[in-house]
Amino acid sequence: MAPPAVGDLLLAGDGTPTWGYAAHALEPGCWVVFLSAARTDGDWIDADTGTTTVLPAVDVHLRIPKAAIFASPVGADGELLGRALCLDSAGRVVSAH
Repeated sequence: MAPPAVGDLLLAGDGTPTWGYAAHALEPGCWVVFLSAARTDGDWIDADTGTTTVLPAVDVHLRIPKAAIFASPVGADGELLGRALCLDSAGRVVSAH
């Protein structure tokens, strides 16, 4: 994965330790988080970042709010069927691809 750059969307948390994750711009209005797995949980997406083709391990677990316009194919068990999340400029999940 590329290092953070100007124009990326920074997701940050104040846990112990404080953490940050840079979502890279994929297209106008869409910042991407690559997944190893993700599930819906009400108004939230629970996502494990990383790619199963590059690294089988989970880099970071994120809990990201859904956008009001969220639309994405979801399996019967709540698992998102895409391998990347598209986030809006406020850091909300718009879709999975």
